[in-house]
Amino acid sequence: MDIKVGQVGIGTWGKHHCELLSRMPGVELVGLYDLNVKRCGKTASDYGTREFGSLQALLQAVEAVIITAPTPRHYEIAMESLAAGKHAFVEKPVCTAPDEAGRLAVEADRKGLVLQVGHIERFNPAFRSVLDHLDSPVYIEAHRLAPYSSRGTDVSVVLDLMIHDLDLVLSLVDAEPGDVSASGMAVHSPTPDFANARIRFTNGCVANLTASRVAELKRRQMTVHESHACFHLDFIARSAIKWDYQADGPADASSILTASSQNPFDENLLENELSSFLQCVRNGAKPMVDGFEGMLALKLATEIETCMNGR
Repeated sequence: MDIKVGQVGIGTWGKHHCELLSRMPGVELVGLYDLNVKRCGKTASDYGTREFGSLQALLQAVEAVIITAPTPRHYEIAMESLAAGKHAFVEKPVCTAPDEAGRLAVEADRKGLVLQVGHIERFNPAFRSVLDHLDSPVYIEAHRLAPYSSRGTDVSVVLDLMIHDLDLVLSLVDAEPGDVSASGMAVHSPTPDFANARIRFTNGCVANLTASRVAELKRRQMTVHESHACFHLDFIARSAIKWDYQADGPADASSILTASSQNPFDENLLENELSSFLQCVRNGAKPMVDGFEGMLALKLATEIETCMNGR
């Protein structure tokens, strides 16, 4: 039986979700809700579904909801959805405040509902391909750069871009974050467009992360150093290379196989992410990034923002 799904928020990125949901097997896209009535009606018509006049009406008609509204509205929409007994997929960041994220995670856990946060890089072949090779990272460096766009400027570059790498780093390092230092500045937006953060974990691992949405070119790369090797991940190329350190010579490079046998560009990462969420709805499994993990990434992002503001 098809899962009855509704979507809240039909912006530029939200339309990608809508297009995929409208043609995914095992899914009935029951309808859409957005404060922009004209945009919502047109999108509903484009993808063969219907527009709902209120969130409450949509929730009554579905089993699960995809939340792609602006970040400041995530908490109220997700909490109302969970309170109504609906599974929820929330685009990153899960919301704007860690305490609110914690309440969402607890509510989902209490009601036995799936709450998944849209940290899409977890599904990137470059990241998936190194997981079985990593042991104990000692130093991680990441650069996530993009040319300027007004999209996403309702939050800082930390919540817009860097949070992807914060989630990945937290999933790789088996320790709590300790000391955090950071700097950043606004260039074109009311919120910071550039940020650099240095995180020392309690096990000694250090992560140095840079994010910018005022760069000339797009770049999304991460290097993970261990005592015996380092791993270079390119999230745009969807590839990873392992460098084995040699005791008596230069490091030796060898490509790591991607996480599947097919061409990594044959995969639609957003489709994989949504399919994973819906599979969890079907079988009650823990999602790739649940509410508690989304909260931890947001908590660290908030600490970085506090450091940037000199508080």
